[in-house]
Amino acid sequence: VEGHVQLVRGEERFAVTRAAGVVTGDRIAVSNSGAATIFLFDDKVIYLSESSEILLDGTPANWQVSLVQGEVRVASAGEGGVLLQMGKFKCPASRCVLNASLRDGHASIHVEEGQAIVSRLGANVASLGAGNSLQSTGGVTRVSSTVENKWQQRVLQYQLASADVLGITRVSMQ
Repeated sequence: VEGHVQLVRGEERFAVTRAAGVVTGDRIAVSNSGAATIFLFDDKVIYLSESSEILLDGTPANWQVSLVQGEVRVASAGEGGVLLQMGKFKCPASRCVLNASLRDGHASIHVEEGQAIVSRLGANVASLGAGNSLQSTGGVTRVSSTVENKWQQRVLQYQLASADVLGITRVSMQ
Protein backbone atom coordinates (compact mmCIF):
# COMPACT_ATOMS: atom_id res chain seq x y z
CA VAL A 1 0.00 0.00 0.00
CA GLU A 2 1.22 3.47 -0.90
CA GLY A 3 -0.62 6.68 -0.04
CA HIS A 4 -4.22 6.57 1.15
CA VAL A 5 -6.17 3.37 0.42
CA GLN A 6 -9.71 2.91 1.72
CA LEU A 7 -11.62 -0.34 2.18
CA VAL A 8 -15.42 -0.10 2.35
CA ARG A 9 -17.17 -3.14 3.83
CA GLY A 10 -20.92 -2.66 4.19
CA GLU A 11 -21.37 0.61 6.09
CA GLU A 12 -17.86 0.57 7.58
CA ARG A 13 -14.83 2.37 6.13
CA PHE A 14 -11.23 1.44 6.95
CA ALA A 15 -7.95 3.10 6.10
CA VAL A 16 -5.73 0.29 4.83
CA THR A 17 -2.08 0.33 5.75
CA ARG A 18 -1.04 -3.27 5.02
CA ALA A 19 -2.07 -6.91 5.41
CA ALA A 20 -5.82 -6.24 5.35
CA GLY A 21 -7.95 -9.22 4.29
CA VAL A 22 -10.63 -8.79 1.62
CA VAL A 23 -14.00 -10.50 1.29
CA THR A 24 -16.74 -10.54 -1.32
CA GLY A 25 -18.58 -7.22 -1.46
CA ASP A 26 -15.54 -5.14 -0.49
CA ARG A 27 -14.89 -1.88 -2.31
CA ILE A 28 -11.28 -0.68 -2.46
CA ALA A 29 -10.47 2.91 -3.40
CA VAL A 30 -6.99 4.37 -3.91
CA SER A 31 -6.26 8.09 -3.55
CA ASN A 32 -4.76 10.19 -6.34
CA SER A 33 -1.27 9.65 -4.93
CA GLY A 34 -1.63 6.02 -3.87
CA ALA A 35 -1.31 2.46 -5.10
CA ALA A 36 -2.26 -0.95 -3.74
CA THR A 37 -1.52 -4.62 -4.37
CA ILE A 38 -4.10 -7.26 -3.44
CA PHE A 39 -3.05 -10.90 -3.21
CA LEU A 40 -5.95 -13.30 -3.69
CA PHE A 41 -6.33 -17.06 -3.35
CA ASP A 42 -4.51 -19.36 -5.81
CA ASP A 43 -1.90 -17.06 -7.41
CA LYS A 44 -4.14 -14.13 -8.30
CA VAL A 45 -2.86 -10.57 -7.86
CA ILE A 46 -4.59 -7.23 -8.44
CA TYR A 47 -2.58 -4.02 -8.71
CA LEU A 48 -4.48 -0.74 -8.33
CA SER A 49 -2.94 2.51 -9.54
CA GLU A 50 -3.66 6.00 -8.28
CA SER A 51 -7.25 7.29 -8.35
CA SER A 52 -8.63 3.78 -8.88
CA GLU A 53 -11.59 1.96 -7.38
CA ILE A 54 -12.76 -1.65 -7.61
CA LEU A 55 -15.57 -3.76 -6.21
CA LEU A 56 -14.82 -7.40 -5.34
CA ASP A 57 -17.48 -10.07 -5.76
CA GLY A 58 -17.62 -13.82 -6.28
CA THR A 59 -15.76 -16.51 -4.36
CA PRO A 60 -12.08 -16.91 -3.50
CA ALA A 61 -11.74 -19.49 -6.30
CA ASN A 62 -13.52 -17.28 -8.89
CA TRP A 63 -13.30 -13.60 -8.04
CA GLN A 64 -15.12 -10.91 -10.01
CA VAL A 65 -13.36 -7.55 -10.05
CA SER A 66 -15.50 -4.64 -11.22
CA LEU A 67 -13.39 -1.64 -12.18
CA VAL A 68 -15.37 1.43 -11.13
CA GLN A 69 -12.70 3.89 -12.28
CA GLY A 70 -8.98 4.16 -12.82
CA GLU A 71 -6.43 1.55 -13.79
CA VAL A 72 -5.94 -2.03 -12.67
CA ARG A 73 -3.56 -4.86 -13.52
CA VAL A 74 -4.80 -8.40 -12.96
CA ALA A 75 -2.38 -11.34 -12.94
CA SER A 76 -3.78 -14.85 -12.63
CA ALA A 77 -1.45 -17.84 -12.72
CA GLY A 78 -3.73 -20.41 -11.11
CA GLU A 79 -6.90 -22.26 -11.98
CA GLY A 80 -10.27 -20.50 -11.94
CA GLY A 81 -9.17 -16.99 -12.66
CA VAL A 82 -10.60 -13.55 -12.14
CA LEU A 83 -13.49 -12.06 -14.11
CA LEU A 84 -12.65 -8.43 -14.86
CA GLN A 85 -15.65 -6.21 -15.53
CA MET A 86 -15.48 -2.63 -16.84
CA GLY A 87 -18.85 -1.12 -17.57
CA LYS A 88 -20.41 -3.26 -20.33
CA PHE A 89 -17.18 -5.19 -20.98
CA LYS A 90 -16.18 -8.46 -19.30
CA CYS A 91 -12.88 -10.26 -19.62
CA PRO A 92 -11.97 -13.48 -17.80
CA ALA A 93 -8.34 -13.52 -16.66
CA SER A 94 -7.07 -17.07 -16.27
CA ARG A 95 -3.37 -17.74 -16.66
CA CYS A 96 -2.76 -14.30 -18.11
CA VAL A 97 -1.87 -10.72 -17.21
CA LEU A 98 -4.31 -7.94 -18.14
CA ASN A 99 -4.04 -4.18 -17.82
CA ALA A 100 -7.35 -2.30 -17.83
CA SER A 101 -8.38 1.33 -17.64
CA LEU A 102 -11.74 3.04 -17.25
CA ARG A 103 -11.81 6.86 -17.22
CA ASP A 104 -14.44 9.32 -18.43
CA GLY A 105 -16.24 6.71 -20.54
CA HIS A 106 -13.02 5.49 -22.19
CA ALA A 107 -12.32 1.80 -21.58
CA SER A 108 -9.22 -0.14 -22.56
CA ILE A 109 -7.88 -3.64 -22.00
CA HIS A 110 -4.34 -4.73 -22.85
CA VAL A 111 -3.15 -8.33 -22.69
CA GLU A 112 0.40 -8.37 -21.37
CA GLU A 113 0.77 -12.17 -21.19
CA GLY A 114 -1.45 -15.07 -22.24
CA GLN A 115 -4.80 -14.75 -24.00
CA ALA A 116 -8.19 -13.27 -23.12
CA ILE A 117 -11.63 -13.07 -24.68
CA VAL A 118 -13.44 -9.77 -24.21
CA SER A 119 -17.23 -9.74 -24.28
CA ARG A 120 -19.73 -6.89 -24.34
CA LEU A 121 -23.33 -7.41 -23.29
CA GLY A 122 -22.86 -11.19 -23.46
CA ALA A 123 -21.42 -11.38 -27.00
CA ASN A 124 -17.71 -11.90 -27.70
CA VAL A 125 -16.07 -8.76 -29.07
CA ALA A 126 -12.46 -9.88 -29.45
CA SER A 127 -10.02 -12.65 -28.72
CA LEU A 128 -6.82 -10.95 -27.62
CA GLY A 129 -3.35 -12.45 -27.37
CA ALA A 130 -0.23 -11.04 -25.77
CA GLY A 131 0.47 -7.58 -27.15
CA ASN A 132 -3.15 -6.93 -28.22
CA SER A 133 -5.29 -4.11 -26.87
CA LEU A 134 -8.95 -3.14 -27.09
CA GLN A 135 -10.12 0.46 -26.67
CA SER A 136 -13.69 1.67 -26.58
CA THR A 137 -14.83 5.28 -26.71
CA GLY A 138 -18.38 6.44 -27.38
CA GLY A 139 -19.56 3.21 -29.02
CA VAL A 140 -16.47 2.87 -31.25
CA THR A 141 -14.38 -0.19 -30.42
CA ARG A 142 -10.87 -0.57 -31.80
CA VAL A 143 -8.26 -3.30 -31.50
CA SER A 144 -4.54 -2.67 -31.86
CA SER A 145 -1.70 -5.15 -32.01
CA THR A 146 2.05 -5.32 -31.69
CA VAL A 147 2.28 -8.84 -33.13
CA GLU A 148 2.55 -10.30 -36.64
CA ASN A 149 0.11 -9.42 -39.44
CA LYS A 150 -1.61 -12.83 -39.58
CA TRP A 151 -2.73 -12.37 -35.99
CA GLN A 152 -3.90 -8.79 -36.71
CA GLN A 153 -5.96 -10.01 -39.66
CA ARG A 154 -7.52 -12.83 -37.60
CA VAL A 155 -8.47 -10.45 -34.78
CA LEU A 156 -9.87 -7.90 -37.23
CA GLN A 157 -12.07 -10.55 -38.91
CA TYR A 158 -13.36 -11.65 -35.51
CA GLN A 159 -13.94 -8.03 -34.53
CA LEU A 160 -15.91 -7.23 -37.66
CA ALA A 161 -18.13 -10.31 -37.29
CA SER A 162 -18.82 -9.45 -33.64
CA ALA A 163 -19.44 -5.80 -34.48
CA ASP A 164 -22.35 -6.77 -36.72
CA VAL A 165 -23.94 -8.76 -33.90
CA LEU A 166 -23.41 -5.98 -31.34
CA GLY A 167 -24.32 -3.07 -33.56
CA ILE A 168 -20.93 -1.41 -33.07
CA THR A 169 -20.61 1.35 -35.63
CA ARG A 170 -16.93 0.98 -36.42
CA VAL A 171 -14.13 -1.46 -35.62
CA SER A 172 -10.60 -0.84 -36.82
CA MET A 173 -7.02 -2.00 -36.31
CA GLN A 174 -4.18 0.46 -35.79
